[in-house]
Amino acid sequence: MLAIGMMLVALAVPQARGEDDRIARLINRIATGDAQAAEDATDELLRRTVEPISAAIGPMSQRPQSEQLRLRRMLVRLSARLRLALFRAELTPAQRTMLDEFSLAHTELVEQLFDDNPAARLTAIQQIPVEPDTASGLLAVAKINDPDGDVVEAAIELTNSLQDRVVTEALLRFVTDSTAAIRAGYFRPGEQELAANLVALVGQAIRQIGVIAEAHPEYARDAAPPLLEALRYYPGTAFRAVFFPAEVAEALGKVGDVRAAPALLELLESREIAANMALGGGKLITQTMGDVAHLALLRLFKVDPQEYGFEVGPEPRKVTGFLEQDSRDAARKKLRIWYKEQVEARVAAASSQPVSGERRP
Repeated sequence: MLAIGMMLVALAVPQARGEDDRIARLINRIATGDAQAAEDATDELLRRTVEPISAAIGPMSQRPQSEQLRLRRMLVRLSARLRLALFRAELTPAQRTMLDEFSLAHTELVEQLFDDNPAARLTAIQQIPVEPDTASGLLAVAKINDPDGDVVEAAIELTNSLQDRVVTEALLRFVTDSTAAIRAGYFRPGEQELAANLVALVGQAIRQIGVIAEAHPEYARDAAPPLLEALRYYPGTAFRAVFFPAEVAEALGKVGDVRAAPALLELLESREIAANMALGGGKLITQTMGDVAHLALLRLFKVDPQEYGFEVGPEPRKVTGFLEQDSRDAARKKLRIWYKEQVEARVAAASSQPVSGERRP
């Protein structure tokens, strides 16, 4: 851990101009060169950064405890600063301004969120103030992908408390960037468990987007494209076991973008069980993935599910599905006729229009 901190610190320490240029060239070679060039550049970067700092500090054991403590605190703070700087670099200009304003008021707390120590990060995320439309939301979403499970849970709880526009936009960015990283093969063969954990977090983020969209639809107007991309991509991958299309279909219904309709139609015939509920007397309400997609379609167009024969179970779960397959088949047939006659043209017209921020060729 100390070695990692040393490397991060070295990169954070101001360099002479010539050394800055050399480090910039090395980083560019790591990013753009072939495998061997990248490996060689990495080795050189480590030599230029870690070794001078290590030599300057010298053997820790030969220093008084008070000096060791100061130096270790310095390494922790500087490595946290670099992580924070890298996080800030990924933000939009407006988000950077928001983060800078928040950091002025909560400098130590923000820094602690990027500490090496998971206990420190947990304490920090638990102390982040619940202030809507501030960098609280940016920082909460940033910690959803924390290596420590307790920090992740606390971050999710904070997003649940906020449910604002900042959180929604950050969650959408998280879904988009995570899916792009998985598609690009960012994780090596030995890191597939890490990749699976990230996909599970993508699902958690999508569920949260659905919750926010239900309460504040105006925050989620641009949510459909990244959710649809996830729905198209993950089911055909090795991560299907941790990705649940029914949850994405439900979120799309809450988002309310009619351009999601064709993707939902494709799920209609799926009989994969999403939920069930025993009613007593041998009766069982079953909800399939196709039922979830059916319900999402009806929600998009503000149609009462009971018009299609859906059964709604009692509180608290209120599973909505069918008692018999024949009833389900009849509902699907009715839905397809209605869609063809009343909805298809409307969906086609909406699909030709980009949402805010979406580019078309």
